[in-house]
Amino acid sequence: MYPTIGHFIFPITSYGVCLSLAFFAGIRMGISVGAVLGFSIDEIIDIALWFLFSAIFGARLLYIVLYPSEFTDIKSMFMLTSGGLVFFGGFLATMTAVIVWAKIKKRRLRDLGDLIAPCLALGHSIGRIGCFLNGCCYGTRTTICLGMVFPNLNDNIHRHPTQLYESFFLFIICLISLWNIKLRKKGIIPDGSVWGIYVLSYSIFRFFVEFIRDDDRGNFFLAKYLSFSQAISILGFIFSIFWLYFCLRQNNTESRKINELEK
Repeated sequence: MYPTIGHFIFPITSYGVCLSLAFFAGIRMGISVGAVLGFSIDEIIDIALWFLFSAIFGARLLYIVLYPSEFTDIKSMFMLTSGGLVFFGGFLATMTAVIVWAKIKKRRLRDLGDLIAPCLALGHSIGRIGCFLNGCCYGTRTTICLGMVFPNLNDNIHRHPTQLYESFFLFIICLISLWNIKLRKKGIIPDGSVWGIYVLSYSIFRFFVEFIRDDDRGNFFLAKYLSFSQAISILGFIFSIFWLYFCLRQNNTESRKINELEK
C-alpha cells in the first residue's frame, strides 16, 4: 500500500500519521462529549495523556509478546515508526490507567466509560485506516468484489480488506455511542451503558472478523482455530454483559433513593 508518505529528517509513515490524527480526533470528540457529561477541558486533556502513554505501552508490550522474533535488541522494541501495535494490549492497559485515574480524581467509572466509548471508537477507526495503508492486518483470500491485492505481500492474491471492514464498523459504533449519549441524558438507558454497548459490539465483531484475518497472528493460539484476540473478545463479551447488568442495577438503586428523598 502506502507505508511511507514522505521524509523529513526521518521517514513519515502513513501509520504514524493516522495514529496522530486518531489521537487528536479522540481529544476533540472528548471535549464535545465531556461538555455533555460534565467533564472540563482540563480533565479531557489529562485523561488523553494517560490514555496515550498507557495505550502505546500496552499495545507495544503485547506485540513484543506475540512477535518476539521481530526484535533483535532492546532498541528495536522502541521503534514504532513502522507499526507494531496490538489493539487489545493498548485496550487492557488504558482500562487499567482509566480505573487508576478515576480513583485519583474521584470520578465514577460509569461516566468515564461513557465519555471514552465514542472517542475510542473514532480513534480506532482512523487507526485501522493506518493499518490498511501500512499493509498489515490483512485478510484471507476472497473472490468477492471487495477483495484487494496487497502489494507488500508480492502474491497477487485478492484478499479481504479487513482493516477497512473494521474501520467502517468502528465508525458506526462511534455514531451509535453518540446517539446513546443522548439517550442516557434523557434517562432512557442507564449511566455506563454507552461503554457496555461499545465493548459488547466490538467484542462480537472482532471475534468473527478474526476468522478472515490472514496476517501472522504471532503463533499464540489458546485453542484450535481461536486466536489470542478472539480469547480476549470472549472475555470482553462476558464483561460487557455483567457491566450492563451492574449499570442497570445501579441506576435502579439510585432512582429509588431519589424517589424516597422526594417523598
